[in-house]
Amino acid sequence: MDIKIPSDNDFDQKTARYLLEKCATLIVENFPEGSEFGIDLSINYTGKNFIGLKMIPPGLHFIHFSLVSHKTQSVAPRIGFFHCFKSGEFYCTRWNTKEEDIDFNVHSSVQIERFRENFLRGYLDNQLGPYQFDSYQTWVTLTDYITETLFQKMNPECGKIYSASNLVYKTNDNPESNDSSNVNKKHCHRVDDQGLPDMIIAPENAIKFPSTPIPKHFLYPQGSKPDEITQHSIDSSYTLEYLIHEKHQDCQFELLGELQFAFIIFLLGHQFESFEHWEHMIRVICSCRRTLLERPEFFLAFIRVFHFQLKQTDQAIFADIVDNENRVYHWIRTFFLNIRSTTTRSDLMNRADKFRYFLSKTFGWNFGNLDQQRQQQQQDDDDDENVPEDEKPVIVMM
Repeated sequence: MDIKIPSDNDFDQKTARYLLEKCATLIVENFPEGSEFGIDLSINYTGKNFIGLKMIPPGLHFIHFSLVSHKTQSVAPRIGFFHCFKSGEFYCTRWNTKEEDIDFNVHSSVQIERFRENFLRGYLDNQLGPYQFDSYQTWVTLTDYITETLFQKMNPECGKIYSASNLVYKTNDNPESNDSSNVNKKHCHRVDDQGLPDMIIAPENAIKFPSTPIPKHFLYPQGSKPDEITQHSIDSSYTLEYLIHEKHQDCQFELLGELQFAFIIFLLGHQFESFEHWEHMIRVICSCRRTLLERPEFFLAFIRVFHFQLKQTDQAIFADIVDNENRVYHWIRTFFLNIRSTTTRSDLMNRADKFRYFLSKTFGWNFGNLDQQRQQQQQDDDDDENVPEDEKPVIVMM
C-alpha cells in the first residue's frame, strides 16, 4: 500500500501518528552536540538530546554529517551514507568517538527492541528530529532513477561517502598499474610524469560507478573507415550505446540513475571526484546525434533529470568549478544544436526549448541563434581538420 506523504511540514496530529507508524526511524546514538547533521536536502545543528530522525519516507535517502569544533567553529569534511529505508523500519547506528564516524550493526537485537519500545511509547519524541517534507518531492526528482539494486551495485564497500577521499599509493598489485616503467624502486610505489606519488582512492572507499572509466575519447567500432572514424569523433552515439549495452545490460534508464547518484554525491557528499564523473557522463550524452532518433524517450528523461539537477546548483559554486573552460555550457549548446539538426519530434524539441529558456534565465547563458549555428556546425563537420587530436575516437570491440 502506498504511503501518503505530505507536501510540507504543516500537518495535524492524526497525520503525524500515521507517519510515525508508516515511515522509518534512524537512531544515531551518542552523536556530538553542535555538529551538522542532515538527511537529503535538509541539514541542521544537533542539540544536546539529539539521537536521530523520525518520519523518514520509505525509499533511498542520503544521511550526511560534519563535526564542528567548539573552539574554532571550523567544520570537518563531510561524511555520509545512503540507506534504503523500509516502511516502519527502525535503523540503529552509533557514533564512534575514537574514529569520529558512525558505526553500523553495533546494537544487539535486545538494544534495538528497547529503542523501539521507547519510541512507540513516545519517550523519544523530543530527541528525534522530524523529516522535512517540504523538500521531499525535490529529493524524489533527483533520485527517481536510482533503484535499490543499482544503489547496492554502486555503493562503496565501506558503505560511506567521504568528501576527503582516503588516498593510497598505486602499486604493482593494483590492477590499474601494469606498467612498471613509472615505479619508484626505492619507495616501491608508482609515480606520475612529474615524479610525484601516483595515488588513487582506497578501493574500499571508491564508488563503484558502472561506467567507470568513461572513455576520454569517443569510441568507434572495429573496421571503421576513415570517414566513419571522423563521424564517431563528432557523434558520441556509439559510445553511449557501449555504456548502455556493456555497463548497464541494455537498461538505458539505469545510466540516468548513475548520473543522479554521481550528482547527489557531489552536491551533498561534497566529493569532487563524483562531479568529474558526472561531468564526463554529461559530455557523452550531450554529444549524441544518431541516438537522438533511436532513443528519444531516454533523452526526454535526460533533459528532465539534467534540468532538476541544475535547479539545485548554486550559480556561484557552479561557476567556480567549471568557469575556466565553461565545458558544461559548451556541451549543452552542442546538445541543443544536435536536437535542432537531428530530430523532428516536437516533444523533444519543446522540452529542450524550455530547458534552454531556464538556463538563459537562471545562469544568463546566451545560446544565440541556434539555426545559424547549426549551419556552421554542418560546415565544420565536413572539415576533418576541425577535429582536435585529443578528441579523436578510439577503437572498441562490442
